[in-house]
Order: sequence, then C-alpha cells, then structure tokens
Amino acid sequence: MAPPHATVQPLGFTRLTPSTQSDDEFSLNYVKVLTLFSIIFIHGLRGHPRRTWEEVASPSSVDSNATKTSKSLQIRSFLQRKSARSPAPETSQAQSPPSIPASSLPATVFWPEDLGGIILKDAIRRSETTQERTKLIVFLGTPHRGSKYAGWGQTASNIARVTMQDSNKKILETLEVNNEILDNIHETFMQIVFKGKFKVHSFYEARGVTGMRGLKGKVVDNFSSKLDLSREFETVESIDANHMQMARCTSRDDQVYRTISGVLKTYVKQQLKNQQTSLASGGTATGLTDAASSKALFMVPFSQDNFFIGREDVIHQIKERRKAATSHTRTALVGLGGVGKSQIAIEYAYRARKETPHMMVMWIHASSPERFQQGYKKIAKKLQLPGWDDPKTDVLQLVYEWLLDSQNGQWLMILDNVDETDIFFSNDHNIIEVEPMGEGDAVALLNTRVSSTNSDPADAKTLVQALECIPLAITHAAAYMQALGGTVTTGKYLDIFRESETNQVHLLSKDELKDIQRDPSIRHAVIATWQISFEHIQKTKRSAADLLALMSMFHKQGIPKKLVQGTTSELEFNDALAPLLGFSFVKVEVGQQAVTMHRLVQLSMRRWLEKDKEIEHWVKKSTEAMREVFPSGEYGTWEECQVLLPHFKETTSHAITDENVLIMRAETSLGAGKYCFGTGEYTMAEGLYRSALEIVESICGHEHPNTLRGVNNLAVTLEKQGKFEEAKEMHRQVLQGFKKMFGREHPYTLKNSNNLAVVLEEQGKLEEAKDM
Repeated sequence: MAPPHATVQPLGFTRLTPSTQSDDEFSLNYVKVLTLFSIIFIHGLRGHPRRTWEEVASPSSVDSNATKTSKSLQIRSFLQRKSARSPAPETSQAQSPPSIPASSLPATVFWPEDLGGIILKDAIRRSETTQERTKLIVFLGTPHRGSKYAGWGQTASNIARVTMQDSNKKILETLEVNNEILDNIHETFMQIVFKGKFKVHSFYEARGVTGMRGLKGKVVDNFSSKLDLSREFETVESIDANHMQMARCTSRDDQVYRTISGVLKTYVKQQLKNQQTSLASGGTATGLTDAASSKALFMVPFSQDNFFIGREDVIHQIKERRKAATSHTRTALVGLGGVGKSQIAIEYAYRARKETPHMMVMWIHASSPERFQQGYKKIAKKLQLPGWDDPKTDVLQLVYEWLLDSQNGQWLMILDNVDETDIFFSNDHNIIEVEPMGEGDAVALLNTRVSSTNSDPADAKTLVQALECIPLAITHAAAYMQALGGTVTTGKYLDIFRESETNQVHLLSKDELKDIQRDPSIRHAVIATWQISFEHIQKTKRSAADLLALMSMFHKQGIPKKLVQGTTSELEFNDALAPLLGFSFVKVEVGQQAVTMHRLVQLSMRRWLEKDKEIEHWVKKSTEAMREVFPSGEYGTWEECQVLLPHFKETTSHAITDENVLIMRAETSLGAGKYCFGTGEYTMAEGLYRSALEIVESICGHEHPNTLRGVNNLAVTLEKQGKFEEAKEMHRQVLQGFKKMFGREHPYTLKNSNNLAVVLEEQGKLEEAKDM
C-alpha cells in the first residue's frame, strides 16, 4: 500500500513508497545510489495518482528484497497535466506532452494505463534522455492504433464512457483524436523501440464490458492494444478482466494482481542479478547494451532485424571489397526502390560492428542536402567536436577533418537514400546491383511476417511471384494481412490482388502499412515510393520521364528500342534512358536492343499518369509508335511481328475515343491479324479482325469498302475454324455490298463470290456452290 502520509501532488509525481527523504531531497539522493531504479505509473482518464495504483504499486508486490533495501527502489505515479473535464482551450494533449524528468532516473520502468500510454509515448519520442533511461514499459489497455473495428476516435470515446461512466457529448468532444498526430507519435515510438534499448510488455483485456448503455464488448480490441512486434521486443499477455478492472485488485491473491506484479518481480530480479554480475566483474550497473556502452560511436537509427532473410551474396561482395581496399573504399548498393538496399546496409552495419567492436559506425540520411548536414551535425555533437554548437562553424568541414585523422580509428559511414551516385562514384567498379529476392527467400520473408495458419505454401509462392519478389511489396502485403487480425489469409489477399489493377494500386498505396525500418521522414508506401522518383525525374530530365511513360503503355518485357526510340537520335535516346537505368526502373536486355521494366513499376507509372490526366496522351503516343513500326503481316515480316504483337495487345487494353487514334489501332490490328492467320493462330486472328472491324464500321459505316474488306477477312478466318454458317452469312453480306458498289464483274465481287462458293462446298451444298 502507498504510505498514508504520501502527499498527492496536483501535477507531476507523487511518491508511493515510504521514505525518510523529503521530496526535495528525492532526486538528489536518487542518483547517488548505484543500483537504484524507478517505477513510474501513469494513470488514464479520471485516474488517481495514489488510489489507482495502491495495490499494484506496493513495494512488496515488486520484490521482497527490494522492500528490505528501500534505497534500491522508488515508486512514483505521474499525474497528467490535463483532465478530460478541463481541456486546454487551444492545444490538444498530444501536442503538449507532459515533462517526465527522467534525467535523474538511472533506470526507469513506466507503467501507463489506457490513454496514459499515449502520453508516455509522446514524452519518450521527444526526449533522448528519457529514451536512454527507459528499460521497460508495461502497457495496460493502451490503444496504440485504430483497427478495422474501431478508429482512434471511437476507441477514445469508449474509454471515456467506461472511465467516466458518462456519455456527455461535451466531454467526448474534448477527446477528439487527431489521427495524423497520433499516427506520428506511434510511428516515431516504434522507431525508438526498434533501437532495442528497452522492452515492452502489453496487456490486453480478456473480457468485454457489459451492462453499459451504448457500449458492448471490449473497449480496446486485441489488435489495438499491442504493438505487434516480435518476441524480442514485445511480450503480449491477456488479463482476465474488462477494461475497467485491469488495474483493480481485491487482494494480493487476486489473479489480476499476481499477473501484473509478476512482470515487475521478474524485471527487478533480473536487474539486480545483472548489476551484481557487472559489479563483481568490475563493471558498472548501467544495464546498457554493448553497442551503447562502448566508446566507439554507433549511430544506426534502426535495430537489427532478427528475421533478416538472404542477401548473403551482396553482404559478401561488400566485405570482399573492403578487404581488397588499400585505402578507404566506397561501395554503392543500387536497385529499385523497395528492393531492400537499406535493410542490407542495416544488417551489414551490425555485423561489421560485431566483427570490429572498436570501429565507429555512422548512418546519414542523404535524401537532401539539409538532411545530410543534419546527419553531420549529429556526428559532431556525439563526438563533442570543438565548435559543433557554434552557428558559424562549417560542420561538414569539421567532421570531414576529424574523419581524415587516422588517429581517430576505423569508421564506417552509411549514406541512405542517395539518388545521385555519380556524386560519390566515378565508375561502376564500386557499384553493386541489388536485385529482387530469389523466390525461396521471398517466401521465407513473407512467412516471418504472416502466421503459418494464414499462409498456404502454394498461395505464398504465387503471391510473392505476383509481387515480383520485391521485399517492400511483400512486407506491405503482410502488414495488410496482420492489420486485419488474421481474417485475410494469403490466398484471400491474392484473390483480391488479382481481381483488378485498381485493387493492386489500393493495396500497395496504403501509407499506414509502410515499413518502419526505413527513414521515418520518407512516409510512403510501395506505389508512392516510385511515384516520388518519377516526379524527380520529370523535374530534372523530362525526356527520361516521357520515355518511361511511353514504355509503360507496352508489355513490360522485351520492349524493342526502335518502338520507343522513334526518330530520336541514338545519343539523345541513351541520354534519356540513363536516369531510368540509374533508378533501376528499366533494364537493358542482352543484345542491347530491348528493355524490360518491373510490372509494379509499370502499374505505378500508369496510375501516376492517370492522376496527372496524361494517360490519354500517352495512349495516343503509344498507338502512333506501334502503327509506325508494325509490319503488314506478310510472310517475310513474321519474326518482327512476333516481337511486336505482345506490345500491340497491351496498347489495346487502354480505352480511347479519338477517331484518328482508333483508325491507327484498326490498321495495326489488320497487320497483326494477317500475321496470326498466316501462322495458323486463327483464334487470335479472329479477335484482331473483329476488333478492327468494330472500329472501321463504327467510323465508316457498314457499307464502306474498308468495312466490307474487314468482314471478308473475318469470314475467311471463321471458315478456317470450321464456323461455316457464320462465315457464309458474312460472305453473303460482302458479296451484296460489292455488287452494289462495283457491279458483278469487279474483281472484288468475283473474289468474294468464290469465297462464298468454297464455304458452301464445305457445307456440302454443291449445287448452290456451283451457281456461284
């Protein structure tokens, strides 16, 4: 129990453990005791800094040894700055987080209840000191995110109802949650967790609330009450109680009490054991990780991925190039956005640090000059270089000179999101091309993020193929399935994905499912990641953007250079192609006469053109280009027709209304149909001829000579497939039209008369055929 004499502070901390120290002496003496650590409880709405935690926060509930040595443990509760009944008039709670002075707390355990967890997360993300001191966070029913069952606002309203037992509209209005602010808090907090500095234990309510008007079931559902991290970072456990009773215990034999206090007991015992071991070996009791306690600088803003899959060939190449270097070496990983370059760099950084503990490792976000300079300033600050905080100091030069000094030891610098590799690399010898994953590794990656009960092996293989084995797309798909709490299996996701291009764009465009092990300032999903690069290319090299737009209208593989080069000179074409190769949007095939692009990049470009209302322009351009190069379909052109046919068929998938463009499409269809007819592909020829006929007839009318010739082509093709009745009727239509237009003796009339006779003969109507 908290001491009866404990003074409840109206704002900030209330000490719950008995002590002979005054509150003023508390912080000063606190830092003098080497093994001292703190447990801070943060209550939710309408909570009380003492009564809410009286049973849970009792020192005896934590550890009997800690009770005997009261200097080793101090327990306090934190009163939130604002209450729901007296909100600040202008700023939301999320925008003005409380100040939790953890600078005086060598090791801190935070224990927040429901919305108190959001207050804590915001405070942690704003204070590096608090991040360093925090060792464990135990969340009790905190709504970390919205779910398909309830958004942020609905969950907050549910909490208000059960804590205030009131549905007063004015009260609920003060709880309106700004989704973007809360998403930002959550995302940044997740980045901090992934640095591996502290553990998380998330409790969720096992029972729903009953007997309350307007609320039925769980206040915070299972999905919302956990961060959904691996066991390395988070332990998830249920409490056999509803949301109102999660922190309320009738006695110390209460199962809820035993469950909650067990987490603290385990933590305290482990900490005391670690400190005794460290002190016995002559070390300190800070409890920091090896990387953090080492004197060598380690500035990688992401934790090591315990489920890192494959890429050993790339990592081996990096190692070999470093070994072979006689001086400092530069190596660039290049590849399509989302292919996993940053993840490889993260993995290599941790392995390099393990192999060479004294080596400094620095990570710079280099997506812009401003971010590059910020990164250098962080290095200067960490190293406490003279003048780092002087506005007049050239920080870039300061760090550069320090790195040049060999007396400062080995270092590894990773520059992330560098678009212009030619700034750092003068040739291709130091460039490593990162391809999409192998199929086996891609399936393994999916399986690390999707429960085996939701993933059939055959479906998993088909899905990664559909996603072209691109890691970002795979993790994005897995996040979508996880977000729906297991209701969507791999097979179901695959069905939705295959249904339409619209579905594909929707699934791969959801920003809230982005990979958290990426630069947090680059807040984009799969599709948007590439579209930002499109915009960059459009601004810096318009001809390259135009070339990519044209390519996206054709089939993704084997696009002939002559189809997209047109009348452009070889020099100009190569100049436009270079940025596309640099961003890995396209690849030049063996023989240098064709290029290939990823299907998902093609999809992304098309949607980008639609967004900018340019799709019709490029449909026209692609139709014109195809008409220029597609042959007549005669025997000598069949090889060329074979190469171009898939690209022509792709262009016909785009709707157009311009009559001139439609005529060009019909003309190309006739040549393609003739090629298919000549090679015996009669079904395909039929489709092409029908397509051409529909266009010509709609524009020229059913009696126009071009229309009649189209009917004749189709009739002959039907005849080859044994569809004699339909062929006969079409030949009669053509014969009547030619007679009317040219007379009985015209070659067109006579030729068609013969065609009709052949069909009649095939049907066994010899007398009628003879009369023809």
